Parts: sequence; C-alpha cells; structure tokens
Amino acid sequence: MFLSLLLVLTFSIFAYEVISDDAAMWASKMGEGKENFTFIVFGDNRGTSPARPLPPVLKQILMEINLIHPDFAINTGDVLVGYTDTMEQGREEVNEYAYYLDTYAPDVPHITICGNHEDQVLPAFRERFGKKLYFDFYYGNSHFIVLDTVFNDHRRGIYNDNDGMHALGQLDWLKRVLPDKRGTVHTFVLSHVPMYSALSPNFGPHPKCFAERENRDAMAKLFAENHVDAYMAGHEHLFYEEIHDGVRYITSGGSGAPIYPPVTGGAITNTGNGSRQVMEDPDLDMNGVGQGYHCNVKFPAGALGIYNYILVRVNGNKVTYNVIEPYHFDYTYKYANDGSYYENTASVANRTTYNYLAKGLIFIMPKAKHYEVVAHEITWSRKVVLSKNQPKVLEVKELPNGKARVRVQIFLPAGTTEDVTIRAVSD
Repeated sequence: MFLSLLLVLTFSIFAYEVISDDAAMWASKMGEGKENFTFIVFGDNRGTSPARPLPPVLKQILMEINLIHPDFAINTGDVLVGYTDTMEQGREEVNEYAYYLDTYAPDVPHITICGNHEDQVLPAFRERFGKKLYFDFYYGNSHFIVLDTVFNDHRRGIYNDNDGMHALGQLDWLKRVLPDKRGTVHTFVLSHVPMYSALSPNFGPHPKCFAERENRDAMAKLFAENHVDAYMAGHEHLFYEEIHDGVRYITSGGSGAPIYPPVTGGAITNTGNGSRQVMEDPDLDMNGVGQGYHCNVKFPAGALGIYNYILVRVNGNKVTYNVIEPYHFDYTYKYANDGSYYENTASVANRTTYNYLAKGLIFIMPKAKHYEVVAHEITWSRKVVLSKNQPKVLEVKELPNGKARVRVQIFLPAGTTEDVTIRAVSD
C-alpha cells in the first residue's frame, strides 16, 4: 500500500492531484490488471460570482468522496469563477480549489478537466493541473478519453483545435485514439460541455451544449460506432441523462454552482428514457420553468435541479451508475479525531436507498503495533448487535509526533448507521 502512495506522489507535484501530462503513466501503474474498480464524476463547484468563496456543499461532496474512497475522481470543470480575473487572481482560485481537494479528499487521486471558467485563466489552470487539455489513459479494463470542448471559449464542441501539446489537432487525435482499445472492454469519454442539453435541446441563441448540431451529431455517430459506454460532462448545473444508439450521455454539474432548473424540472422525472415531456400543471414547480441565471426556459422531464455526483462501478463487463445527492452520508466521532485517544468510535450514516462499501473512514490514532476494529448496529428493538459485515483496516500511515492515520473499510447498508470502534494495540 505504501508503494501505491509513492507512485501517486511520483507522477504529480501535488499529492493525489493527477496532472493531465502524467495521467497515462499513473493509470498504467495504478490500474494494472483491474477488472473491478470505481470512480466518481462531479463538476461545476465554482462560487456564485467573482470574489465569492467556494460553496459549502463542495466540502461535503469531497468528504463523501473520501469516505466512499473510489479508485479516483474526475472533476469535469468550472472549479473556479475565472471571468474578469487577472492571472494572479486565477492562481489564487486554483489554489483555493486545490486546498479543498487536499484537505477534504486527501486520500483519493483527482483529475481535473478544463471548463470554460478555467479557460479564462488558462495558464494558471495548466500550471497546477497539467498542460494537456485533451488526453487519454487506460485504467484496468477501461479506456478513458478526456476532451476539451471550450477552446478559447469561442465555440463549444469537439473541433480540430490543438492545445500545443499534441502533434495532431483534437479531432484527428480523437479519431486515432478512440478505436485503440488495447484489450479494454469499456470506453468512457469526459469533457465539460454536454452533448445533449437539458437547457437548450433545440440549439437556441444561447446553447448550453455544443454550439452546432452538426458537430454534436457527428461526434455521437463516432461514439456509437466505437461502442463508447458513456459521455459524461457538466456545464449545466443539474443532473440529466439521455441514451442514444447505446451510448449514455450524462450531465452532472451539481457540485455547488448556482442550480439551473426547479427540483423536478418537469413530469416523469428521472425516468432515463430521454422524454421531452414537461408538466402542464402550473401549480407544480412553476410549470417546469426556471427564472434565474440562464434559466428562462422550460425544462424536459428528467432534468433535476439538485446537487449531485456520479459513482460509477466497473465490474468486469458490467457498468453501473449511481446518482448521489450530497448530505446522504454523514459521520461523527465520539472523541476528537486528533490522535489523543487509544479508542474512538465513528457513527457513519448511509441515508441513501443503496448499500455502499466505504473504503475511506479515517481515524487519527496514537502510533501502535496494530489496530482492532469492530462495528455495531442498533436494531429496531433498540438492541446493540454486531454488524453482519465487519470492518477492516486497509492502510496505516505514520504521522509526526507518534500518531498514525488509519484508513478503515466499512459496509454501509441502505438507511442504516454503523458504529465503528477502533482500538490501538501496542502489545
């Protein structure tokens, strides 16, 4: 496990931030041989406007990412405000976001994609997150392709612009790398701008998807021909999904930027069938009409105005996608989690309707020979019983001053709270 940590640190100046230039090398080492793994996709966590701080929900999302502990996480962009900023202000905003990563999700490798707000202060973004704006990597049995859909903020889509780091322009490069499966069974494409818009499905005067229908349709055809599993993006501050020719198109832009549509966004919410039906009852959610920033339109069914992130599970030939709203997980410690106590208990609640295996419950403990962990539940008859699935210690990292950082795995049944107790054993 310590070797894995060293590999991550080797490929990036900053701990757990995988820069674009090194992503391929990082993935080849960390993903080698994996047929089962998880990753999280989130995005659009910028502040409301210039000089405003990052939103509190970003902290919560990152803490939940660290608790779930996927193999890695990808932010699809707009991590800062950017517009009207000087380059130095841009660097400050980049560093603020990086501080959140390193403070609230320090155990999970992160890849950050350039959004239109980063494009305004591009040198500052590239200094921290890598010079390549389009790149690919092979992680286990899957091929990941990251595209830049906001070149110079002039036209949204996949064109043959060159980021200065490739011999080929992006479109020519994509046509070369997309068919290159190298034995993988899944292909995931990620970028900032969605291909199928909830906000402007008919390419209106201010489209929030690709600027040109012809470009969008050509890319959709290319993705279908190459059996892409999913194209995941942000940019629209909501959750939305459509499926075309077997390719899943997901928009998850709900990490803290101002939300666009109403909560339901229309009738038959989140059906996954790509319906364009909107409700006609004016007493419900204002007839599916948003009235804020960019929002004076009706929203299609399934466009959910919620904070959200996506947990993707790859299990051999199967892929599943879970849409998670933040604040459905929480955890509290009986004593201060600062290494002062030889025994401590964390109460971890899973308020979702799904079971999860969390691999990132962190205890700061006194340094010891080893650590014992046990989990209990409280039944509906108010009896304290041993949990069916017991936790286990996954990793111990020594800290200064005789302390250690202990990472514990715990199974979290849906709608249940687990009390996880850890004890430092020195003999």
